[in-house]
Amino acid sequence: MDISTLLSATSDSSLPSPVRRSSAPCFGPQKSGIKTRLLPPTAALCSLQGFGSGEEAIETTDDDEKRKPTEPHTSAVITDKSLVKKRSREVIKSEAPLKRQRSEAVKTPATSAGLIVVSRKPKPKRKRKSRLSATQIAARESVAAYNSKVFNLELDVFNLQQQVRFLEERRDLHVTRMLLARSVFQDSATSVAAVLFSAFLAGALGKPLKQYGYTFSRVHPRLKDQAGIPYCVHQWGRNCEQGFANGSYALLSTRTLSFVEHRDGDAPVYTEEDDKARRVCGIGGCVMEAVGEFRGRPKRATIGAMFPHLLSDLGLIALLTRQTVAFPTRLAIYFNAQGQIVKHVTYALMYAPLKAMVETVAPEISTPPVSLADMEKFDSSCCFCFNCCPEV
Repeated sequence: MDISTLLSATSDSSLPSPVRRSSAPCFGPQKSGIKTRLLPPTAALCSLQGFGSGEEAIETTDDDEKRKPTEPHTSAVITDKSLVKKRSREVIKSEAPLKRQRSEAVKTPATSAGLIVVSRKPKPKRKRKSRLSATQIAARESVAAYNSKVFNLELDVFNLQQQVRFLEERRDLHVTRMLLARSVFQDSATSVAAVLFSAFLAGALGKPLKQYGYTFSRVHPRLKDQAGIPYCVHQWGRNCEQGFANGSYALLSTRTLSFVEHRDGDAPVYTEEDDKARRVCGIGGCVMEAVGEFRGRPKRATIGAMFPHLLSDLGLIALLTRQTVAFPTRLAIYFNAQGQIVKHVTYALMYAPLKAMVETVAPEISTPPVSLADMEKFDSSCCFCFNCCPEV
């Protein structure tokens, strides 16, 4: 709608005329003309809507009170500038539709409801054309294949490292369990060896056996007689009772002599004792050793068996029987993998201590020299060996 039309429509109404009082003419000298001031169209619209001050914007003469304004249009001036909303150029530019949207809106036909539906099919992404040569393409493919192969090899190496680490953990766990089982087995075998050695000495000294049921329950059935007490205890007691009087016993040490394991390439060289233990005990067995000391006064029969040329001197024999001699004793016990005693050997080295006692009491009496073989033969006659393994 045009501004002139609005002004013509409201000329007869009670609205104030949109002309401000002016003393100077606008279009040269006129006697009976309208004295007006040119205003922009925005000010004219604001005056029509009731904005501005109460002062009249135009004044006409008496001759032409009802004369309509002519072109150019005149309007009232807004004195209150706070009513005008200022907007920046960026806001106006952002609110304006884009050129592409305006063109699409114009080209798109309207629907039956009067609405314009803007729809545009998205353009497919074009694949960039390869400008590489055949040699470059082949080189790129070879590099990609090499990288893929290297990556797969790295994955294989990583998997192998994980498997090796898992096997090492399993090995360490197995070794730890074996060491723990061996420690428990050796502790039990050590206690059994100490109790069994004291049982030998108790039988040798003619004392009653007390609370040896646990020890004898660990003995192999073939090492027991019908009464349930090992025969070797009685045999050892009979030998010691025949040879000495007023005996006493002291246990010095108990240790593991050897432990039978599986042989492998990294194992050290085995000695004859290790081979013997392997034959007797089997895999998983062990050999325990209890070392002690026996003290007693030798009897006449013992002195006569070792030094027969001294039996003619009754005074010397009486003097020797009052002396106390100490000699080392040793007990070797063989255990199988089930913890049963399959063999035990007792050793008593008597000849060397008795010879030293005779030389101390009667230094003027010479004793005939004895070979090492005869000495070992005499000591072995005082020892006792019992086993249930027919191979040894």
